[in-house]
Amino acid sequence: MTVQVTVFGDPAREVCLISGCGSRVSSAEAWPETSTALRDLFGDYLTLRYYDLGDPTLRSRFAGVVAGAQARGLRFPLVAVNGTIVTGADEAAPYPLSVERLVQLINAAL
Repeated sequence: MTVQVTVFGDPAREVCLISGCGSRVSSAEAWPETSTALRDLFGDYLTLRYYDLGDPTLRSRFAGVVAGAQARGLRFPLVAVNGTIVTGADEAAPYPLSVERLVQLINAAL
């Protein structure tokens, strides 16, 4: 079974950069390290994607995702597992893409 993990980032609107939760790292900056850690842990069981919604073309393409997140009060970055948004940013976390949190979400999907 392969689990698809998709992260929708919007570095200009991410809560940690705006509210000063202690992180100076955006999801776009965190993604390379996070995706490497996930690949090391799960190997071929994962398909990983990152979309930077700061890009107007991608924001338009995923307008439904943005609208759905806003309706649910979720903040960026958003994480989808197997096509379903499962979480938004954790304002208490110092890092926008906590590997530990993503591992929990992936394990729940397996």
